Formats: sequence, C-alpha cells, structure tokens
Amino acid sequence: MFTIDRPPFYKLAYDKHLNRVYFNMRGFWKSPEVVPHYLQDWFRALKQTEEGFSLLVDVSQMVTHPTALRQLHEKAIELSVIAGVSDIAEITPHDRIALLQTSSMAGKAKVRFSSFAHKAEAEAWLNHQAAAPAARP
Repeated sequence: MFTIDRPPFYKLAYDKHLNRVYFNMRGFWKSPEVVPHYLQDWFRALKQTEEGFSLLVDVSQMVTHPTALRQLHEKAIELSVIAGVSDIAEITPHDRIALLQTSSMAGKAKVRFSSFAHKAEAEAWLNHQAAAPAARP
C-alpha cells in the first residue's frame, strides 16, 4: 500500500490490489497555507493508479471550512477525473454545513458518486461497482 500521511490534516493511500485511492480528511483547515503539499500529494497518489480506479473519500470529521479551500478540493477532484477515476464513494460529514459543501462539489466530478454514513457501506458499494462494470451508465 502506498501512503502519504500529513497529520493532523489528511491521509492519502492507494491500495494496488483494489486499484483504490483512500482520502481521509482530518481536523480544521483554516486556509490553503496549512496544507501546502495537498495537490502535490494528490499527484503522487494518482500516479500509482490504473485507469478505472475508485476513490473512497472520508470527510466524516470535516467541519465547515473557508471557501478558499474549495478550490483545492475541486482541483483534487479534477485531477482524479483526469487520472481516470470511475467511481467515488464519500463517507459524509456530520457537520451539516460541511455536508452541503461536499455535496455541491461532488456533482462536478461527472462520474458515478454515492454518499454513505459508514465506511463498510462505501467499500461494499465500490466493490460492487468494480464487479459489475457493464452496469455503469
């Protein structure tokens, strides 16, 4: 497994066997300056993937963050789409405003996307998508 860990802000990992990127967002990000390597780390993680990879995004601990960070997250989504992501599963934030923030960004990905309350549900959905590629739109 390939892992990039930036405590206390995030962890990115890639599981070659599943061809899946895992992104776990942690804590409060007050500005883009607190995560200076964010997009570089996405580039590094995405270089490991193969076309048709899946992405599991855990933003369950996310709190409302400043709009300046939205551009970073949208760029990470764009990079994932360019790299060939096929399906994105999100473990939703508990914070209601953060949920609105992530939901509005998800629609921009233009790939199959679904939200879940628990990691096990998200993993099961992604595994099902991988097992049934003909069912994709």
